[in-house]
Amino acid sequence: MVPLWFRFLHTADLHLASPVQALAEESEAIQARLAGAVLSTWERIVQAAIDARVEFVLIAGDIYDSATPSLRAQVRFRDGVQTLDRHGIAVYVVRGNHDHLGAQTARLQWPGNLHVFGGEQPECVVHRGPGGLPLAEIWGISFQQRQESRNLAAALGRASAGGPGREKLRLPSQPAAAPPCRIALLHANVGGHTAHADDAPCQLSDLLDQPFDYWALGHIHAPQILHPQTPLVVYPGIPQGRDAGEAGPRGVYLVSVYGEDSGRLRLEARFLPVAAVRWEVQTVDAGGIDSEEALLQRLDEAKEAARQGPEAPEAPRSLASGPPPGLPGESGGTPDPSPAPTLALAPPPDPAASPAVVRLVVQGATPLYGLLQSPEALAALAEQLRAGEDSRPDFAWVESIQSQARPALDLPRIQASATFAGEFVRQIGLALEAVPDGASAVLGAASPAPPGAAPIPALDLDRRLRRWLKPEDLPLRALLEEARDLALDLLEGRR
Repeated sequence: MVPLWFRFLHTADLHLASPVQALAEESEAIQARLAGAVLSTWERIVQAAIDARVEFVLIAGDIYDSATPSLRAQVRFRDGVQTLDRHGIAVYVVRGNHDHLGAQTARLQWPGNLHVFGGEQPECVVHRGPGGLPLAEIWGISFQQRQESRNLAAALGRASAGGPGREKLRLPSQPAAAPPCRIALLHANVGGHTAHADDAPCQLSDLLDQPFDYWALGHIHAPQILHPQTPLVVYPGIPQGRDAGEAGPRGVYLVSVYGEDSGRLRLEARFLPVAAVRWEVQTVDAGGIDSEEALLQRLDEAKEAARQGPEAPEAPRSLASGPPPGLPGESGGTPDPSPAPTLALAPPPDPAASPAVVRLVVQGATPLYGLLQSPEALAALAEQLRAGEDSRPDFAWVESIQSQARPALDLPRIQASATFAGEFVRQIGLALEAVPDGASAVLGAASPAPPGAAPIPALDLDRRLRRWLKPEDLPLRALLEEARDLALDLLEGRR
């Protein structure tokens, strides 16, 4: 028997009241939906917790988008916490770099189900279920200010293991017969993600050596499971994308805790999409298309694919140990044949149930290359695809059309010709032969070149750009090919 003990929900980086990318004056109705998307997503998270009948909700930092959050955002968050309180669901919070403990917040009346961890030293709260049974030992520490240089992961580990400072902790006594699930709640940059501030920096090894069953992390906006075994290390990501850079499935993790006869615990983390509005990026192959009508049809097909929603996230669940124990009504492991009805799990939200804002990226070699380089033509295509969308509840609104198309060129013919264009293609070909696979035009040493030719230098970018631009963002081979195609298009008189 592997009985389900309890469930909890893990979210982070709500960024309530943060701006969602504006769509100018293209549609007031669509813009209104986007403006309220972040707050609506918080309400969907609350409802997901209620539907799943969780014991508690963990929020791993950045509830708000700034240290001076709007009163509207604070009241809406408080209202959600009150709703959870009415359903007997506790809320445990650590503060992050955006909503640190020094933030200027309003004096509101908060319900008793909310616990915010302090920032001076790690704290522990024991969450008790019916009859006072200790279900979880939750350890957490908040950011005291916007920039946090301490390794808070190591501090949590030392405190939970009885290291320095343990005598100062408020750890309620608990029956030894019921070992609780040990959870670390933390806002931190694990592994040095360059797209996010290096706050509370630590390495994955700092987490794996600590006596926890689950690391509930926040700060990184892409949902990911860093470690699928004991301990589970999870970033739920930002639950509501705010622009095309935060496209794809966005949601929270529902974690089920199973107790074995041996006294061991099994944890299962299941991704639940909750975003009120999805951002989708769809690539469109324009190869072989030679008419505007055919191009428009292919763009419309991509828009409809985005409306249907993404496929289920890869590996949406991970186990701390052993085979999948199975949720009630699901296959796997040895589920309890008669689970308590109060633990019945509602069906997961359908990603397609939320509308989408879509960016279409046109790729491939096409005779329409010249047309696709015109901003006016791309805007006209997008306007055509938007027709009627603002009146649909399941809208798929085309935010923009971007072109990565190439001209349809007869490279062998040009290369064999005794022309300037032919010599140009031959020289580029020599350069391409010298470029090793995976070479980048940024942050690297100069690439080798054929004998007698100058090496191809790497770009020496400003350090501020290096935070956002990674070597893989500027593949040298692709850049050379794109430059070749653009120059040939001009030389051949196609534009």
